[in-house]
Amino acid sequence: MPTGKALEFCVAGRPVGKERPRVTKFGTTYTPKRTVRFEAQVRQAALLAKIRKLRDGVGMPKSPYKVEIRIMWQDKRHPDIDNVAKAILDGMNKVAYDDDAEVTQLDVAVLGTDKHGAGVGVRIMEAS
Repeated sequence: MPTGKALEFCVAGRPVGKERPRVTKFGTTYTPKRTVRFEAQVRQAALLAKIRKLRDGVGMPKSPYKVEIRIMWQDKRHPDIDNVAKAILDGMNKVAYDDDAEVTQLDVAVLGTDKHGAGVGVRIMEAS
């Protein structure tokens, strides 16, 4: 992939931070539904942006990756940005890359509200 080329997509709506796994009274571990739904929303947005097609043949490198995440938030209370970043990275597993361990650089910022309201902007590029 030529240096400087980036793949971008947006996830509309309020971002959700990655929640800790829960354990039932029977000892079964599960991921909370809010996290599962948000990761699925990230995965769908990446697929709609044709991230898989680019990764599988047109030029996304196998590794390493740099990911930039911009969180647009409408009020002062928002989830911890590290938890939102983790949910975004996990949501792109098997879509933009095989595993988020391939991400070697991460830039995350919480921004004020833009004209479209809450959401997340994601940009994936070759790490320099």
